[in-house]
This record gives sequence, C-alpha cells and structure tokens, in this order.
Amino acid sequence: MANLSNNHHSEETPLTTLGKTFSLVDLGLSVKWATFNLGASKPEDFGDYYMWGETEPATDRECWWPTYKYAYGSGNMLTKYVTHPDGEAPHYGAGYYYEDDEVSTLDPEDDAAHVALGGKFRIPTYEAWSELHDCCTWVWTQLNGVNGYKVTSNKEGFTDRSIFLPAAGYRGGSDFAERGSEGCYWSDMLDEDAPNVALGYSLDGSYQGFRGDEYFRCFGLSIRPVSK
Repeated sequence: MANLSNNHHSEETPLTTLGKTFSLVDLGLSVKWATFNLGASKPEDFGDYYMWGETEPATDRECWWPTYKYAYGSGNMLTKYVTHPDGEAPHYGAGYYYEDDEVSTLDPEDDAAHVALGGKFRIPTYEAWSELHDCCTWVWTQLNGVNGYKVTSNKEGFTDRSIFLPAAGYRGGSDFAERGSEGCYWSDMLDEDAPNVALGYSLDGSYQGFRGDEYFRCFGLSIRPVSK
C-alpha cells in the first residue's frame, strides 16, 4: 500500500468558511470537489456524520428513526421526500408511507453542504459521483496513516489533480462502523422505489471497490461538498 503525503492539487485560491480553510479541486468535471469532508479540517479527517436531509451533524447522537427529522419515529412513517413509482403506492403496501410529496432531490434548505457553506456549495448529485467514478483513477492508499482513496482525474489537462476520500465508515444507531475500511458518502437523491433509503457511494478497500449504494436515510454518512 502506498503512503501519500499532502500532494493533492487544488485551485490557487482557498475558501475560508466556518473558521476552516480549504480549496476546491478542478478535476475537469461538471463540478469542483472540496478537498475534505464537511466538518473536517484536512483531507484525511473523517469530518462529521449527517443523516440524509438534516443540516446538523449527527456525530454525537443516535442515528436511527426516532431521532430522524423527517420521520414519525419509524421508517414507515416519513414526513418529507416520499415518492411512489409512477405515482402508485409502493409494493410494500398502500398507505405505508405518510405525506407523499413526490420530491426525490434535497431542497437547498435540507442540503447540509449548502446550509453550512452557502453560495453554490451542495451535496453531490448521484450523477456527479458517477462522473467522478468514471472519469478518474482510484487508488486505495493512505494519507498520513488514514486509509482511503486517492482519486486522480483522467481528463486531459487535469491529470495532475486529485482528491483524497477517507474511509470514515458510517454511524448506525449509537455505533460507528467500518471506520478505516469503508467510506459511505451521501448524494442528494432519494431512492424513488424505496423512500426510506437514499442513494450514496461506498468505497471499500477490502475488495478495491467503489460503487453506488443505498442507505437508510437515518444513518449518519459523510458529505463531500461540491461547487460549480
């Protein structure tokens, strides 16, 4: 396993917000990627953990349905971001979910990256994660002793630029899981076929894989901000 120093490449002008300074990396893609996770202070820091659609960190509280902002104590009783395929009741029973709104993408006021950083910052779309996956080279490595992926652009003119995604694990209930071996990152999109889960991306060093995934909305995952 390679061991990296702080050799990620970023734009010349850093951004200072929330008392922390970081840069955006232009990888030649549709969005620019922040150099570290929301709530972190350097690329290898895990940062905070957020339930999907919540703007306050869940790092120090239980991540389960009774504490989730948009549920009446259960994943079967959701109060926002509830879709049914083709406008019909889901296969697990009509009326199983409450207050259908057919909204599948986070509103700006529920986007933790946008609320914390302002401007054009936001949680990546699922398409942005897929683009990062398809247009970059992924190497499982370490940065200052922390496991994760070095992600280097394959775009012409940008191949000297990279970001580091730490394997921060996730928070389910009161426990942290898979720290150091897996990273779980939110997108801004709901799974329209099962509205109690949202889409994200998972990185895992055990099988050298990075893939699209889905998680209960009440789980605490990492957020890597992006901006235009």
